[in-house]
Amino acid sequence: MGKRVYWTVWIRWPGTSEPQKYEALVDTGSQCTLIPSEYVGTEPVSIAGVTGGSQELTLLEAEVSLTRKEWQKHPISTGSGAPCILGIDFLRNGYYKDSKGLRWAFGIAAVEAEGIKKLNSLPGLSENPSAVGLLKVEEQ
Repeated sequence: MGKRVYWTVWIRWPGTSEPQKYEALVDTGSQCTLIPSEYVGTEPVSIAGVTGGSQELTLLEAEVSLTRKEWQKHPISTGSGAPCILGIDFLRNGYYKDSKGLRWAFGIAAVEAEGIKKLNSLPGLSENPSAVGLLKVEEQ
């Protein structure tokens, strides 16, 4: 099993002004971003898995940031005892800088056209979420 990567993520929950800090597992195989339900929101829904288990989850739209500078609204699933996971739903939104200053792009491909780098979605990504690409992008 490979080394697990955790990133600090800041979340500003609806109706609050101070963001909360989480250490989230970066998981390109997870379809949704999941955070423990320390924030009490709307009524939870019960999600049943194919293996027979089920879990109560609440879906909230919150503001998410990896830097505390740029914020984006994003739906987040919360649940009692849920792990803290940054899923591919959030990760494929763009570039992210790690603590060493390297930029990473998940699920998108950088294409050079006439010296301009364009970002294009990988073909078939939505149909086959396991075919997620990870690019290490050098700073120019």
